[in-house]
Parts: sequence; structure tokens; C-alpha cells
Amino acid sequence: MKFFFDYSYLFYVNSTKALIKETSIHVKTAIEAVLEYLEHQSTKQLENSDIPEELKVIKSCFVTLKTGKGKLRGCIGTIKPKYKNLYTEIIRN
Repeated sequence: MKFFFDYSYLFYVNSTKALIKETSIHVKTAIEAVLEYLEHQSTKQLENSDIPEELKVIKSCFVTLKTGKGKLRGCIGTIKPKYKNLYTEIIRN
């Protein structure tokens, strides 16, 4: 599936990338995973990048998506670790 975007999407991506610098490593990883998937239809490149030290632990996680107005859009996760580290858990969720 190929995605097509208008200028509002590009503005959103640029403003989101700026926001990434001011957030936790967990949220930063989740945002990067969503953007990577939207741009390339895959997260393999991100998964193969260097893993931040604090995300090398084996833990489960939930990733929650909210709309621009703060309403719940979706939530997915695991209660038991499924992957080799928290970094991969966040990306795959």
C-alpha cells in the first residue's frame, strides 16, 4: 500500500520531529516508528539502528495513540515481553 500526503501532513511530520527532541526516549521511539512506517511501509531500518541503553531491557509495553485533540485513537501492547528488548516492543506495538 502506498500513502499519498498533502502539505498538512508534511507540516505535521516536521512539527512532530521537532517535538521528538523534547520528550522521553519511549515516546520518541514510538513516534519515530509511526513516521518510519508511514514513510517506508516498514520499520526494519529503525529496528536495525542502534538501541538506546535504557531500552535494552526486556519489558512489555503499551503504545497509546491520541488525536490532535487528545482523544483516544487506539492502544496496543502486551502484558508479557514478546521481543528481545523494550526498543523492539515499542516499535512493533
